[in-house]
Amino acid sequence: MSWYYPAGAAAGGSGTVTSVGLAVSPASVLSVSGSPVTTSGSVTLTVAQASASGNGYLASGDYTTFSNKQATIVAGTGITVASNTVSVDASHPLVLGGIMYCPSGRFIDIDYNSLPATGSVVLGTVPSGRRWAVNGYNVTNAGGPASGLVFLSTTISGSSYRITSNIAVVAFSSVSTQAWAPCIVLEAGDSLVVNPSGSGMNFYGNCIEYPDTVRFYSPKLLGLASGMNTVYTVPNGYTAQIIQANMLPGVGGTAGTTVTSSLAFCNTSTASRILNTYKVKPGGTAGLGNAILQNSSIGSGARFSTSIQGTIPTSGSIQVSGDGAAAAPTFMTWLVVAEFAN
Repeated sequence: MSWYYPAGAAAGGSGTVTSVGLAVSPASVLSVSGSPVTTSGSVTLTVAQASASGNGYLASGDYTTFSNKQATIVAGTGITVASNTVSVDASHPLVLGGIMYCPSGRFIDIDYNSLPATGSVVLGTVPSGRRWAVNGYNVTNAGGPASGLVFLSTTISGSSYRITSNIAVVAFSSVSTQAWAPCIVLEAGDSLVVNPSGSGMNFYGNCIEYPDTVRFYSPKLLGLASGMNTVYTVPNGYTAQIIQANMLPGVGGTAGTTVTSSLAFCNTSTASRILNTYKVKPGGTAGLGNAILQNSSIGSGARFSTSIQGTIPTSGSIQVSGDGAAAAPTFMTWLVVAEFAN
């Protein structure tokens, strides 16, 4: 804006406006026309509309889009939100409708045709950083000349532990003999072994491989001490669900039955053992008030399983007492659990 002073007038007195101008910034957003105005006229100021590459005003349609955006996503157990990315914690398994969902999981072929008459056949060894959930198998003897026996075992740290008792397979039988429940989860370096006694048998098994960061595994008690033994204690910060056999694919057993076994024992010592099993709450003590199994006998060379239902809170445990010791590898107890962060 410019002022005109008449001749002889002192600065600060009255005068006449001779022109009006308008400067704008930034020029990419604001523009002006008609500036400066000298005698009469108008100045026009224009604001650009915002675009993907430039600033400006927000049109009504853009406002509606912005206003309807997704509200803030709140992270939960096993879920993290960072910037525009929602991530699911890979350490949390999910078992739904008989299917286990987990990252980087795959099915493993552990079938073996024409087993030798005797000996031990290694079906596979769990790779580093992985786990194997082995749940059920069947053996056929359609071409075998005689009846046979077969059992499964696992090699852990160089020692062999049975996970089934002897299964009889009838000669020339085309009907599968199914076993077992519950499943067992093997760790990296463990081997799965089939042990036949009789030629011509074929083995078919169910095996799922997944990362060992997934908190779905088998706590194992290798050997049995006299008195009380702790099979499993829920770690700090987690709650555990005991997985029943019928929650996984490949459940063994008689057709049409529901198999719910979840705790297994296999005794290859020279003596029978009397077992008591307890589901103990945090800070509690094993006793009749939390007993699952009382005075159950498991014979030499036998495998036995029972059902334990429900959730175990942090520091809760599964405990087993026996009437005598059975040194490793002549006795093994195991179950399958899924753990979730509290």
